[in-house]
Amino acid sequence: MEPVILVVVAFITSAISAILGMGGGIILLGIMALLIPNGYMVIALHGVVQLVSNITRSYIFRQHIKRHIIWQYLPGAILGLCISAIIIIILIYAFNVQSANDIKVDFLKPLIGIFIIWFVFAKRPHIKNESSHFFGVGFVSGISTTFIGATGPLIAPFFLKGGLTKENIIANKAVCQ
Repeated sequence: MEPVILVVVAFITSAISAILGMGGGIILLGIMALLIPNGYMVIALHGVVQLVSNITRSYIFRQHIKRHIIWQYLPGAILGLCISAIIIIILIYAFNVQSANDIKVDFLKPLIGIFIIWFVFAKRPHIKNESSHFFGVGFVSGISTTFIGATGPLIAPFFLKGGLTKENIIANKAVCQ
């Protein structure tokens, strides 16, 4: 029954993100964390669902993509992902295991919970209307996506204050996530 629930929830939350430009990923992550016992599996499955959802939104809203944002975001995201890979390799060697899945640390699900609570209650940062922030946004997103899974709440304020239309926000967040 859980797989059916997850498919329905994935569809509904993808529709939420397509309509609003945000929110679906964090809802999906919370529900998946409740239904799936393994924190690594939550992040992996969430990543697959989000990949399909983001590719679909990117294609549908492709005329609204602002390439200058993507070209600023991408190098930061790649750097953040590389640092995440180094952290994972260090953890693999530190715990003397074959893969990250073998590391028996139970910090991922509480980390996901803390992130969701922060998203709901944290004060939104005051951000100027500048696109120069997107390298740093990409960097933070690249690191956090590996360990938390849903980076939408982290990057959303920068898109909302970027002087973009609703369609621009949906398209560019989909490409960047």
